Amino acid sequence: MQFVYIKDLVWTAIKVLDDPQAAGQAFNVANPRPVTQEELVEALAAAAGKKLSLLRLPRRQILMAGGHPMGPKLYFGYYFDMPAITQVVAKAQRMLKFKPVDFAAGLKETYRWYLRNHKKSKIDYSFEDELAAMPVAPPVLV
Repeated sequence: MQFVYIKDLVWTAIKVLDDPQAAGQAFNVANPRPVTQEELVEALAAAAGKKLSLLRLPRRQILMAGGHPMGPKLYFGYYFDMPAITQVVAKAQRMLKFKPVDFAAGLKETYRWYLRNHKKSKIDYSFEDELAAMPVAPPVLV
């Protein structure tokens, strides 16, 4: 995953409007380094000031327990366990002088904004609790 901080995206959009050499050009605007699923989860915990405890379960076991990527027993890993699709941001850096905000710093500020602007609702973790209580299935050899 390759994230971009919203202020970086807005800055770049304004910069493109002001720079005549940018007319007709296409730019990739993102943090230069992709983030793995594990790095994302660690960064989310750090931004929220929470202690992280990971439980790794094979997708097959989650599906067998009734998990489904579209719900009702929605689970997180399905969307984030894919290989990184890397965008090359060198052109934006060179032509627009794009310097992205550090990923962790942008995420922390985004989390602060979220807390200020969204009502906190109770989250139902009963499915995750069921999964955590299950013994981990051995890997299947294909």
